[in-house]
Amino acid sequence: MTHIIIPIKTLALAKRRLSAVLSSPQRAELVLAMLEDLLGALPPSDDVRVWVVAGDDAVFHLASAYGARPVHEQMARGTNSAVGLALSQIPEDEPVAVIMGDLPMATPDDIGAVIAPVESDVPTIRLAPSRGRDGTNAVCASARGLLHPSFGPGSLARYVCAARVAGIAPVVIEAPSLALDIDIAGDLRDFYTSASSGVTRDFLNALQRGSITHARVKGAA
Repeated sequence: MTHIIIPIKTLALAKRRLSAVLSSPQRAELVLAMLEDLLGALPPSDDVRVWVVAGDDAVFHLASAYGARPVHEQMARGTNSAVGLALSQIPEDEPVAVIMGDLPMATPDDIGAVIAPVESDVPTIRLAPSRGRDGTNAVCASARGLLHPSFGPGSLARYVCAARVAGIAPVVIEAPSLALDIDIAGDLRDFYTSASSGVTRDFLNALQRGSITHARVKGAA
């Protein structure tokens, strides 16, 4: 069984660097749209279990529609704490991946490359960097005990260093669809010019038309 953990920040606090172009309810709706695109891109398999860590009912309602298991975060303490909460529910010797929830261009092929089964007993760590190669948008370890959450600025270098210290040669996967995460207005523009379909693209189209209703977002003022 391979486990995939997707951490989602509290909707009312999400994507604050987009506050100059999107209101709080719009940012919350964007988070849900990106999560839906990501969940829809996960390769269907009886050997994959998906965990979504969050604190909002709207997130869990969406995740349940895709068969994901909820991990309720009672108090938001950041991405690494959220990932650690999910890791605590996974057997130490089973493979686990963490994929950021703001990757609306993710494809089944690129996700499949990250979580592909390891065909030997050699410990394996795979990393998919962000566009600037500073952050890490996805990481997979052949056993849960090999994964120690260290997301944030400079995380790619930290993961590479930690793997080498443990005697593991990390595999860096250049996955274009996993490189573009949405944090700032420029990311939104780049996504909009690159993506021709998907829930996130539909959201942005509706935003331009002024037809966003926030029907599934509650409590994001």
